[in-house]
Amino acid sequence: MEKNYIEIEAFEIRQPICSFYVAKINHYDLINLASTDMHNITENNNFNIYQRKLDLKRIPALKKYMSYSNATFPNGIILNAKENAILDFKNNKLKVKNIKNAFFIIDGQHRIEALNYYSNNNIPFQLCVIIFNNVDIDTQTEIFATVNGEQKPVNPTVKLNLKGNDDVDTPDKVIRDIIILLNKEKDSPFYEMIKIDDISKGILSMAAIASPLLEFIYDKSDYYNIKDVLILEKNDRYKLKELFNYNLTKKIFWEMYVDSADNVMYKMLFNYFSVIKEYFSKTKYKSESGENIVVNQWNNKDYILCKTTGYNALIMLLKDIIVRKCNYDFTADNFKKILDNFSNIFDRLITQENFGSGLAASNRLYTYFYYIIFGDNKNEKFNEEQMEFLFNE
Repeated sequence: MEKNYIEIEAFEIRQPICSFYVAKINHYDLINLASTDMHNITENNNFNIYQRKLDLKRIPALKKYMSYSNATFPNGIILNAKENAILDFKNNKLKVKNIKNAFFIIDGQHRIEALNYYSNNNIPFQLCVIIFNNVDIDTQTEIFATVNGEQKPVNPTVKLNLKGNDDVDTPDKVIRDIIILLNKEKDSPFYEMIKIDDISKGILSMAAIASPLLEFIYDKSDYYNIKDVLILEKNDRYKLKELFNYNLTKKIFWEMYVDSADNVMYKMLFNYFSVIKEYFSKTKYKSESGENIVVNQWNNKDYILCKTTGYNALIMLLKDIIVRKCNYDFTADNFKKILDNFSNIFDRLITQENFGSGLAASNRLYTYFYYIIFGDNKNEKFNEEQMEFLFNE
């Protein structure tokens, strides 16, 4: 005969808002006890509270995630026990009625939904839960708002550094290591220009540099899948080739990554931006009197090409160069030949005043560079406004 209650390990926490329990629970018990989220609670239950609807579009990704060998939900799921659902608490044992919907979900409905797809019976999936005991609607609202609104998001560069501690060579770890080296080497065009953590100095953040590079390797939604394969295959990146069929004109770094050609990616970025620096490190312009003026610009926080706006434009240009002109020759000499038309520009035109800032400015700047290097308007890269801007310069 099935028990009409279950016992879970727990201890009591006291805070100004109220007391609650922190407990350990098996995933199958949690699914049974907490199958109603806050959105579905009716006025009849006196719990008419706003909760984000379950996003059905996320279900396939959650299902996929639960199949990974390193699946984890380390943060606590927050629950509110309905009236009389908690029977007793003694000797760090919380006795709860073994009934459907004993708990309402304050925060964590997507994680609980994902647990429905966990099928590895050999490894238990236990979770940390925070259980409030039949608190009122105002308290639940306060808890939900605090968890989802008051906590400061993790800095993207900090996230990237955390991934850099992976035991396997994920794309994020590889790119992070390349960026650190670009910032460290004295002859690098990015020497001491990159904020490699949230306290160091620099013009460009590591996350800003990494973001487009990672897009050239893989789809972010595949991160855990790639990591899982690497763990199972003892960090053999080549095994990934058989499992992912990326468009190589879009994922231009994918083959270098799976072939473990990290040094090639590093030298390519080193050489390309070294040539860019050579062409644009000094602004040349004529004064009103006709005198030639030269101003040092590289590693200048006010110079558009040393900002995220300019970097993104140059990275987009690099993608086109690799696809259309480079022929896998990533030497500085080849980049110099390809970018030779840059030697004819007075880069007084490349200023914040001309191009603005943000994504739109990056696209406009990329359009300008594309025309200079390729000299055409193929693939409808320019609209009429952009073409007018180019030809009026």
